[in-house]
This record gives sequence, C-alpha cells and structure tokens, in this order.
Amino acid sequence: MNRRFSSRVLLALLVLGIVMTIGPTRTKACGPFFSDPVFVSGERPDLPYTRFVAGGVGLVRTKWARSYLFVAYRYLAERPPDAAEQQRILARWADGAGAPGGGSESARDAWLAARRGVPGASDIRSIDVTRPVPASYSSYVNCTADAFATAKSTLAARLQRFGSGSPAVRDWLAAQDSVFSNCSGGRTIPPPLAESAPAAFRADRDYQVAAALFYAGDFAAARGAFKRIAADRSSAWRAIAPYLAARALVRQRTVSNDRASLEEAARELKQLQGDATTAEYRPAIERLLEFVRLRTEPEQRLRELGAELSRGESGEATTRRLGDYTFLLDRQKDAGPTYWREPDWTIPPEAISAVRQADEMTDWILTVQGAAPRTHAVERWRKTLSPAWLVAALAAARPGDAEASELVDAAGRVSESTPAFPSATCYAIQLMIGAGQADKARARIDAVLPLARKTWTRSALNALLAMRLGVARDLGEFAAAALRQPAYFVYDSTPEAKPQGDVDMSDPIARGRATLTFASDAAITLDTAMPAAKLLDLAAIAAVPVYLRRELAIAAWTRAELAGDAALADRAAAVVADVSPEFRAAAEEYRATKDEAARRFVFVLAALRNPGVSPYVWAGMGRGTPIGQMNYYQDNWWCHSSFERAWLTPSESDADKPLHAFTWPAAPFPGPAERAAADAEWKKIDAGGAGPSHLSREAVAFARAHPDDPRVPESLALAVRATRFGPGDADTTKWSRTAFTLLHQKYPNTTWAKQTKYYY
Repeated sequence: MNRRFSSRVLLALLVLGIVMTIGPTRTKACGPFFSDPVFVSGERPDLPYTRFVAGGVGLVRTKWARSYLFVAYRYLAERPPDAAEQQRILARWADGAGAPGGGSESARDAWLAARRGVPGASDIRSIDVTRPVPASYSSYVNCTADAFATAKSTLAARLQRFGSGSPAVRDWLAAQDSVFSNCSGGRTIPPPLAESAPAAFRADRDYQVAAALFYAGDFAAARGAFKRIAADRSSAWRAIAPYLAARALVRQRTVSNDRASLEEAARELKQLQGDATTAEYRPAIERLLEFVRLRTEPEQRLRELGAELSRGESGEATTRRLGDYTFLLDRQKDAGPTYWREPDWTIPPEAISAVRQADEMTDWILTVQGAAPRTHAVERWRKTLSPAWLVAALAAARPGDAEASELVDAAGRVSESTPAFPSATCYAIQLMIGAGQADKARARIDAVLPLARKTWTRSALNALLAMRLGVARDLGEFAAAALRQPAYFVYDSTPEAKPQGDVDMSDPIARGRATLTFASDAAITLDTAMPAAKLLDLAAIAAVPVYLRRELAIAAWTRAELAGDAALADRAAAVVADVSPEFRAAAEEYRATKDEAARRFVFVLAALRNPGVSPYVWAGMGRGTPIGQMNYYQDNWWCHSSFERAWLTPSESDADKPLHAFTWPAAPFPGPAERAAADAEWKKIDAGGAGPSHLSREAVAFARAHPDDPRVPESLALAVRATRFGPGDADTTKWSRTAFTLLHQKYPNTTWAKQTKYYY
C-alpha cells in the first residue's frame, strides 16, 4: 500500500462521517476517483488486450477471470486461437459485447432515427430498454436489439408499400410506440384494428399486441397471442410466432423463477429445430435453446462448451459460448458469493468434478484458481508434461514443497520462445527467493532481463524487476530495479491503457511518472528502510529521471532538517537548488543563512508555501497536485511518521510484492546499517509530530524571537492554513490557536491577518 493510497483511505473514512464543502475538487459525482498505475496486474492481462489474445500471454495470475485464463490455456496448451477467433474473443471483452441484450442501445437509436423520418411522428428522444424485476432490486434487458431491428425493417416495408402519408402507417407507428412504452414499465396494449383495415396492418397489429403483452410482463397472455398468430396461415408473422411463444416461457422463467416453464420451453424449442416452417429462424431458435440448456442441463452443457472452446470449434459463436462457459463455472455450489445467482439451482461439486475429469481445460482453469490441492497440478504436469500444467504447478507451489526444486529445474528448460516462458520463469524465481537462494535467483533474473525488456509484457517485466529489487545488493542494483513503467492505469475501478480524469498530462512531471516511476515496493523501502543520505545518493544516479531526483532531494532535505542534521540538510539543499527551479531561491537562501534558527525558518516558510513538501517519496503517479498547490483531499505535508509508516507496511494484496503470500527473506540491500540509520532518523522526526503541528510550532517560535521580521505574518497565516488542510495530531489545534492568536494580536492590520478568520 503506498502513501498516496493510505491518504485516500483516510479520506474515504472522513467522507463517510461528514459532508462538507472544501473548495474545488478533481472528482466527479460520488468520487473521489483517481488514476492509479498498475505495475503488476493481478486481476487481468495488460492493456490493450490485442497483444494478449495474439499470444502475448505474459504472466498468468491466479486471480484472472476465467475468460482470460481460457485464452492463456489455449496458448500454453499449444492450441492458439486463429485471427478470426481472436477478434471474437476481443468482442466478448469490449464494453459488454456478447452479453445478453448487447447492442440494444444502438439498435434503439437506429429505430428512433427511422421513425423521425415519418411526417407527423411524435417526438420521442429515447427509450429505456431495461425493466425492473417485480419485488426485486434487479432489472433485465426487456427490449433487445432484434426488437428494434424488426420494427425498423417493418416500418420501411410499410412506407414503401403505402407511402409516408398513409393514415394506416401513422396508426401503425403509434401502435409501435405503445409497444415500446412497455420496455421500462407499465402496461400499454395497442387497440385492435377494424376489419376494414388492410390485411398486412391487421397482421401487424396482432403481432404488436402480442409483443406489447410480452414486454409488459404478461407472459401467459403473450404466449397465447403468439400461438394464435402461429395458427393463422395468412399472417406474415406465422413463422416466427412459435419461437416467440417459446421465448415467452423462457422469459417467464427468468423473471418469475418458474423452472417448469423453462423445461417446457426446452421441449418446444427442440421440436422447432426440426420444423421446416421455422427454418428461417433456426439460428435464433438454437441460441435460445442454448440459453435454456444452460439452466436445464448445466453439467452436460459445461462439458460440451469446454470441449468446443478448448479445441477452437465454436466458430462464429465463440463470443456467446465463452460467456456461457464462464456463466456456468460461476454457478458452482459453495464457490463464492451467491447473492447474484439465480436462486433455485447451482452445479454441485460432484458434477464439477465429473466435468473436470472429462475436460482438461476446465480442470486447468479451476486448478489455477485454487480449486484443487497443489499436488494436483504437479500430478497433471508429470503425466502430460504440458507447459500449461507446469505453469499451474509453479503458480501454486511454495518453497517448502517437496516438488519445488523439481519444478524450478523444469522451468529452466522452458524455451524462451514459448508463451509459457515468462510465467514459468517468474514463478520459479520467486520459489528460489523464498527458499533463500538469492544468488541463484539474481543470476537467473540478470540472464533473463535483456529479453524481458524487449519482449515481455510490462506486468511480467515489472514482476521480474520487483523480485530483482528483493535481491539487490547495493544502491545501483536497487535503482535499476526500482524504476518501472506502469502496465496500465485504473480510473474509477475501470482499467485504462493510459491515465485519464484527475491526471493533467500537460504537466511534465505527470507525463514522466506515467512513463517511469517508483512502484510501491520501491517507495516503501525508500520511506522505511533508507536514511536521507541514501536518498541523495540515489538522486545522483544518472538513470534516475530528474522529476524523481527532485522528489528524492526534497524528501531528503525535509528529513535532514526535521532530524536536525545540519550538514546533511545543507548537502540536500544543494541538490534541491540544482534539480528544482521552484525551490532554488529558498534552497540557496537556506545554505547562505548561518544562524541556525533563521536557517530553520527559511525551510519552514518554504514548506508552508508548498503543501507538497514531505519527508516521503511517492509511489506511482505521486501526489497528483503540483508541489506548490493545495491538495483538497489533504495529501499535504506529512502525518506523524509512526502513523504514516504503519500504512507503508507491504501488504499481501500488493500486486508489486511477492506473487504469493509466503514471506520472502529480507533483501540484502538496504542492509542493517541503512535500516538502523533510517530508524534513528525517523525517531527524531517522530518527535516533531505531524507536519502542520511541527511547522506551526516552528513558525510561532520564530515569530516570538523575531517579531519584526516582515515574513512573520505570512508564516503565521500559512501555519493556520496548514492545520486546516494538512493531517493533524493531538497538538495541532493547540498550535493552530497559538499561531492564530499571535497573528491577530501582533499583526492585526496585515492582509494575512484579515484573510485568516478562524483557527482549526
């Protein structure tokens, strides 16, 4: 967990407790939301997915969704999807494409555009396609793309035959508007037509009535109406009506949880498959039957889908069948949360076990996700010698396992040109590190890194660099492993190929961090185990970008000043003057000032003027606000270090830390000397409290000793501001009140006093 995230956690707790107006924000409604970089993805392949589906599998993770693991398996098992199948898989992941009701909105918009072309048509701008389930908090796509496409084509046919000025056409359109008014709720049924109306329009009206009943949720009446149409030999809708009658049964099941209706629908659909009169609609019939069989024959259908998908036999139906496959795997009994499942059925464990025995891909996916003892993957690998099973076994292994050494040796024999190579290599190296074989792991990483930098996905490369950081022996090796490029970004829980929203990419520092920055493991080490002197040494390494040198130097200057190390603070100020134009004047004044109290005040005033000053080094995109600007989510100055450093403890969930939850040995660098120096430094910093308290106390002390200094009113006002927008401690209010009182008693007529109306 990096420092930026810890501040947001605190903010979230604050927002839950109180609501207040604090000025301009970078958020949208229900925020705040931020663009955060992901260095090693634990939830999905790297973005964009095009590389992944084309064979750039990268590092396979156990928490990937099953559709991602399906693609990984196909490559690891040497059954890669062809170009057409790759495109279908991508369609499955693109904005919900392939999901039930997918495309309804675009088809609806096309229908609305078509109806606007009819003279005298009423002005309808939109149609909500979803309808709530009665007595439930859920809803479903009621009016699908097919419905709007059918309406559009029928309107075109009637216009061509009867003309746009026909009263019958306008009446037909009004009836169709009534049909679609039921999509989101209510019950509006078009009235019957007179016998004198044209036969085509009477047939249309019968169909519109049946459709309106269907969308209104009166499925029994809709089914009866469709059956009557099917029996009418003169109706143009006769061929499709039997399918729609069966569909009414299916919808009744899915909305009202009536399983008997679904089983009856399955029997009807199987009969319709062989009915020549419905041949035109056979693809739709078969799709609906597949939908029904997912619920009436789940075990058999899961076995069929697994076999089809693993062999690449789904063809045009890949998008739909991949969704069906993962849908069924989600229906395992006792497999995670059930609040979203259809309540009357799950697939029992014994049925899943039978499917796994019959279908290797399903067995592999579930094994990777942890639904089997670790030894199962080893047994399958030994039996098949498959790279897929080797990766599964390595991903599950722990350093103390009897098979660990055998698996590591096998990983060393995997060809660099195969999709399995990055995963096998990363998991093998972490086993080496976990077993205390740092030298062996270091040699293996260094041998692989040149290739990894050229051909691996960023997540896989960053995982390798994270492990290299864990075996670094000196500051140079640390720097080489600490600097990483994000794999992708997450904004408002949505993965993005590049940062958006709160990140101002016109800012050169933001652009730089989006390209090369510190991951959380590096920042945590810098903030907990390295003294300020090492930060300066790191800033002197040529490979470190100037925007990170700037941050390292400012953090080192802050730490040295807070810890009372004058020589180190002077050295840090020299580096700050060199790499930070906005601090050059303050840093040069600091170095030129000989009096200790006056010198300290130069730093205090510079820090009060720049809320981004902190003794910490940021991970990822950093603070997100220029150092001289206030961050209104209180990412300003610093917390009491004992509190802040507790948040900086690496957590098991950090994707940049070990790929498993088992503990790695301590890294060779920073060593005991660096860690001891850092601890001693932080103990001194702790004594000063949180940033606003420390800065306010120092401002008050200087004001009392130098009341005639023209900078004093500004420092006192800024001290009060810091207690408002910075993190507090037990003494913050005391020093806020003290600075406020001194400002108004001694300097009441200054601009600074007039604009400082409260203390905090």
